[in-house]
Amino acid sequence: MRLSSIISPQGFLAIGVVVLLAIAYAKTFTWLWNYWIEGYNWQFLIPVAFVYMLRERRDLYRGLVRRPDVAVGSMLLAVGCALLIAGEVSSTNGLREMSILVNVFALTFLFFGARYVRALFWPLAYLGLMLSTPQELLGTLREPLKLLSAAVSTHVLQAAGFAVHRSGALLHLPHITLEVADSCSGLNQLVSSIALGIPLAFTMLNRWWERAFILVLSLFMGIAMNWVRVVLIAIWHYDSAKTSVHGPHGIYELPFVFLVGVAITVLVASRMSRHSPAPARTWAHETRTSASATHVASASGSRARRLAPAIAAMLVLAPVALYLTTWKAEPVPLKEGFASFPMKIAGFSGQRITQLGAPFRAGVAQEEFIARYANEAGVTARVFVGYFPFQNEQHEVIDYRFNWLHERAMLVGAEVGLAPGMKATPVTGREGASTAYFYYDIHGKRLVDPKRVKLASLIDALVSGRTNGAIVVVLFDGNAENLSPAQREFLNGVTAAAGRILPGG
Repeated sequence: MRLSSIISPQGFLAIGVVVLLAIAYAKTFTWLWNYWIEGYNWQFLIPVAFVYMLRERRDLYRGLVRRPDVAVGSMLLAVGCALLIAGEVSSTNGLREMSILVNVFALTFLFFGARYVRALFWPLAYLGLMLSTPQELLGTLREPLKLLSAAVSTHVLQAAGFAVHRSGALLHLPHITLEVADSCSGLNQLVSSIALGIPLAFTMLNRWWERAFILVLSLFMGIAMNWVRVVLIAIWHYDSAKTSVHGPHGIYELPFVFLVGVAITVLVASRMSRHSPAPARTWAHETRTSASATHVASASGSRARRLAPAIAAMLVLAPVALYLTTWKAEPVPLKEGFASFPMKIAGFSGQRITQLGAPFRAGVAQEEFIARYANEAGVTARVFVGYFPFQNEQHEVIDYRFNWLHERAMLVGAEVGLAPGMKATPVTGREGASTAYFYYDIHGKRLVDPKRVKLASLIDALVSGRTNGAIVVVLFDGNAENLSPAQREFLNGVTAAAGRILPGG
């Protein structure tokens, strides 16, 4: 790129659009980066793979005439920015992520036109795989994949002569019991393997059945490499329990084993590409001659027409960036601090503790109350109240780290005497089996459905400028789906105590 093109009016406007996009999406991509890194899912490579696809498949758009559609592009960009604002003020990652994909198509319409959108529809849609939404949609597969990993690993180890007994997702070895945790289900790697297999199939192969084979191979490798990892960890601990869980120097961590599967897929695709025919001619080639003549005519258009796409983009993005940098939810404090939460409830006496233990995570909410209660009959319970004076990308009431809480949850209500009800879900942790009863409180509104929680937070944010909320969890040890009178009275006592402390009640 020549310096003269950068310092031209078009260059200045293009830089302005990039800067405004960076400001508007700063928090969104910060969250997305943390999601990529924490999940070991390699989805951060998808934008790189997208650029690689555009470079390798230039035949899709070479020779197309650039005819910006300012009207459609501007309207679509406004829709995308509305989704971004709604997602930002309510900390709804799904809306923010959806806005990324909408605005990718909007900017393509705005700066290049409808023909480019049609020609590059699938590569542009491919960018959606870098978001957390695909894994959210496939979240119900996490538990079956965990059990499948445990079952396959057990059969492999037994066939190799190792003594191992499986109980659900637990592998009982002579010196240690290993649990196939959520992070070991293989779901993250499944999405990432498919996402990395798509550019291989798209750029290296040209027959439909070859591409389908590579995609199926990618899917299989994403799952199978997780089986290999569980088997290797079990062998590592077989003779004696080691302090390093994931093998010597952490070699059995997810990234290393995952890359082995990717390497195998690349090798197979490379071998198949030697016999794959050249790509078929596309309509872009057929219009190249006329496109060149039209491009010359287009280039001689008025300056206003050439600057219109960037000006339109800035007119939409500037107020959005200003609003998102100046808007700030007002923190709503508790009516009373957690120090006033009663330690005697319905015959149960409590003591504060620091954490509930896996799979729960402490530190998700800004303010947390965690305690263990017991009555004279030996019935025990643990209580967690997480309060959010305001929500942001680090602290959200509906947090992906608690997705497992909803996977097997069932709605209950009449038996605990609460009109809006609550949900109950079985929990398996280091302290054994237990049952969690939980609900959300959004400024006095008691809810159980995550979508309604998000909607209530959004309305509060837009109407009242607040995003406060809470999650209340009561854990009863053992299978407590049928509550005893003492447990029912304690549960009602906890919800009443939380209502006296949480604002809006």
